[in-house]
This record gives sequence, C-alpha cells and structure tokens, in this order.
Amino acid sequence: MSRTLGTSVSQKTNHESSEWLRKLHPYFPEDNAANFSEKVDPYEVERAFGNRAIPKLVDLLNFEDLPEDSRITTLNILTGLTRNQREKQQALACNAVSACTRLARESSDTEVRSGAFNVLASLAVLPQALKAFESSSSIDVMTAGIQAEQDAIREAAALALLNISGSRPGVDLLVAAGQNPELETVREMVRVLIGPSPVVSLYLVAALGNICRYDSGIELALSPGIVPKLVELLKNTSSSDSEIPTGSDLKGPNPEGLRMQTVSTIWNVANHMDGKSELIDRDVVPALAAVISDPSVEVRRCCAGALMSLAINEMGKIEAADHCAEGLTQLLLDDDDRVRRNAEAALVYCSENRDARLRLVKQMVGEWTGSAERATELVTRVYGGSASEPLAQLLRQDDPDFALEVSRWERTAITTCLMKLCVDGQDDAVMSTLYIVESLASQLAGPAKQQAARALQILCQNHSYAKKRLRNWSVSADDFFARDGDILSDLAQLC
Repeated sequence: MSRTLGTSVSQKTNHESSEWLRKLHPYFPEDNAANFSEKVDPYEVERAFGNRAIPKLVDLLNFEDLPEDSRITTLNILTGLTRNQREKQQALACNAVSACTRLARESSDTEVRSGAFNVLASLAVLPQALKAFESSSSIDVMTAGIQAEQDAIREAAALALLNISGSRPGVDLLVAAGQNPELETVREMVRVLIGPSPVVSLYLVAALGNICRYDSGIELALSPGIVPKLVELLKNTSSSDSEIPTGSDLKGPNPEGLRMQTVSTIWNVANHMDGKSELIDRDVVPALAAVISDPSVEVRRCCAGALMSLAINEMGKIEAADHCAEGLTQLLLDDDDRVRRNAEAALVYCSENRDARLRLVKQMVGEWTGSAERATELVTRVYGGSASEPLAQLLRQDDPDFALEVSRWERTAITTCLMKLCVDGQDDAVMSTLYIVESLASQLAGPAKQQAARALQILCQNHSYAKKRLRNWSVSADDFFARDGDILSDLAQLC
C-alpha cells in the first residue's frame, strides 16, 4: 500500500520543503535571476529581519567606509527597533553603546551625532546599560552634547541624560560625574538650563528634578545657581492647556510638561534646608501663587507640595500666607485627593503663626458665600479644635488689636463652625476659656442665633465655668434672656 508524500512550496523563495530527495536541493528558475543585482553594493543599508537585525545594524555603525547618509539611516532604524526590552538587551549585548558613543564624540555630521544620542537615549532606560555608559565614558560625551550649537544634538543629548536620571543608580552615575572636577555634568546642566531650545529646557529641568530627589544632587545643583534659573523658568511658562503637545510639528516656547516639571523640581529643591532659604529669598512663593490654579492636576499637586515644604521655614509661612491663602483654600475643594492633602498640609504649616492662622481661617469662612456648611467642613477638616481660638477672635468686635473686617455672612459661617466644634466635642475645655461664651452670646441677636444658642447649650452642659460666664454676660446685656424668651428659654434655664 503506497502513501502520498507531502510537498510544501514557499511562494516567496521558491524553496520546496518535501519528503522527496530530489526536492531537498533549493531550485531557482532562470526567470528569477532578473530579481538579483548583477553587482553587490557594499554601502547599501538593508534592513535585516529576525534575530540578525540588530547585530547587522551595529556592525554597520562600526563600518568606517559607510557613507554618512547610510549611517544616518542605520541609526534611525536602530532607534526605531529598540523600543522594547528584548531589542534593547540585544543592542546592549552587541556593544551598541560603545559604537554610538564613538559616533557622538567623533562625527562631524549633525544628524549622525543626534542619531547616536537618540540610540543612547533609547538604551538609557535599561538599568543594565549603566555599566556600558560608564565604561564607554558616555556621560562625558552627553555633557559635551548639551553644549553643542545645534539644537538637534543638544535635545538628543539632554534626552539621554533625562532617561539615565530615571533610576537611583542612574542618578548616582550622574552625581559621580558631577563631582568630577574635569567634567561637572550637573553644573553644565544647570548652566545651559535656559537656552534657545525649550525642549532642551524641558529635558534638563526634568533630569535635574530627578537628581534633586537626593541631598547629594541638590547640593551639586545649588552651587552653580539652579534656584534663580528655576524661578525664571517658572515665570516664563504658560498655562498647561496652552502648551505644545509632544511630537507636534508646531514649535514654541512652552513644550508640554515644562511648567509641571519646573514646579516639581522646585518642590524637590525645597525639601533641602538651604534650598528653602534660597527659594524664598528669590521670591519663588509669588511665582507659585501665579500658577497654583493651573488646569493641570499635576501642576496643582506639585505647587501645593512645594508650598507645603517652603512653609516649614518661618519666613516661608509668612510668604505663603500672604500670597497663597486664597489659592490654597480653593485647592481644598479640588477633585484630586492628592491636591487636597498637600493643600491641607500647607495651610496647617502656615497656620503655626497665630496671626497667619487668623487670616487663613477668615479666608476659608469667607470663600464660599452662601454655604456655611461648606465653610464649616473646610475649617474643621484642616484645623479641627485648634480653629476655636481664631473663630472666637473673629466674632469679637471689641478687640483693639484686631483690625480685620468681618461681614454678616462671615459671622454666620463662623458661628456655624463653632457650633460644629462644640457638637463634636473637639477641645471644648479650651473653648470655654477663650471668650467663646461671650463671642457666641454676642450673636444671639443676629442671623446665626440658632447656631449660637445650640453651641452655648453644649458648653453650659459640659462646663460650669461657661454657665457663670453666660450669666455675667446676660446681666451686663440688660438681662438679654428676659427680652428674647422664645428661642433662648432652654438656654436661660441652664444659667
């Protein structure tokens, strides 16, 4: 019994895979000869496929007689291929770092140098590439690249430095290069931070932000004057919704992310004690106040975080309270929880000064006219029982040291806040000793008399001291309870 032997023919190569012996030799018809070139062009760049692609391209980079146009094509293809981990690892194993570093250092062609830096930037996100960068002195070449005259070279070199700074080992490598007196990478990054190319500014300020996450990096950046550069850069940025998207053909002074990265770097620098002082001296707080309501959630988050760090400094508390009270109060109602938390912390730090706390509490209760409940929620959420002192002071009209004008609406909101604090039992022992009884009693004839009466009832029930103060106030007010017995009858019985 015979069986049929199978045959499979590839239409692309004319190669037949078969069980017949006569079919095992590859056969090309004479007609296919026309598809092959009569002579081989040794300078032609062909894209290889499969596992051979990247090794072939790296070999071409090392081919000294390759024309510049073909070398540019090779670099562009290699950049496109190394977009995922597998191809990056393969390029690293083929010594692509040393080949591209040599081209970036020695080539006189702008496109070749920028293409080499783009390949290095693609590989820089790979942690294993850092050893190759160190052994090939790639950081030296990148430092020289950001000082080049051509924008394309400076942008590609800055991108490579940014990608290296994305990890702690990468930051350590840049810090070590910055400490080298013959190289001083961080100093050069700060020096060229503001230049003709806004894209270079974007990449470098983001890289410096990563470096300034650590004290050693901040100290290196402070020495060459990063603070005045950051303040100037922030003042020159535009609203996030008017920035030019990444990859757009449009050119402009504000690429996407420039404001956010600048504010984020300011926040990192503000975490250092010397950084706080220098930032405050350079008037960074008014500059932050101008961007605190930016449409970008990340800008608002970083801005509130920077103010939170600056407010730890005594002068920072005063500056933030003077310039950012309204902006921080508005951020308490932000849709993003991270923004709200940073704003709350910044307000708490600002309020460690009693005068500042008084102004900030007034700002909160007066911000949302018509919603005493919302004002109460904000005050109690941020300050809790410690709000009782400024709230009581805001109600007192006979204090000669108190010059803030309080509207009728604000008095209603303040009384509502005090009632809430009494109901919650927050620090009521302290509340009974801060002239709160007299302050609340003064509102019994006003629009907030219901809230004032409720708060006084709670205080009198818990503290005999409050009853005595209220009886004394009633006598001095010509027996007020006797004149308004309907709403205050229960309160009069307590006294």
